[in-house]
Amino acid sequence: MTIARPAKDGGYSWLDVNDAFEALSGWHRLDVLGRSSADIGLITAADLARTRGTATLNEGHVRDSECELRTKNGDRRTVLFSSEAPRSTARTSC
Repeated sequence: MTIARPAKDGGYSWLDVNDAFEALSGWHRLDVLGRSSADIGLITAADLARTRGTATLNEGHVRDSECELRTKNGDRRTVLFSSEAPRSTARTSC
């Protein structure tokens, strides 16, 4: 699992990752925090990352979308991608 935000290059910039991400991708937490998926070449199709990011923002979520990732050593893995846009907890006064 990761916590990320949209990056300027169309991918995602990581705010946090867990042990499962490290095991699957081969990337260590400190190596990816603040970097984008395009920086490290994790998502093999940048346009696909942009499409999913746009869908997350427009629809509020993406569920179980198949995606190919490239590990740190160059292997390719097929995974399921899910994301959810954070909800604002700010209150407005009347």
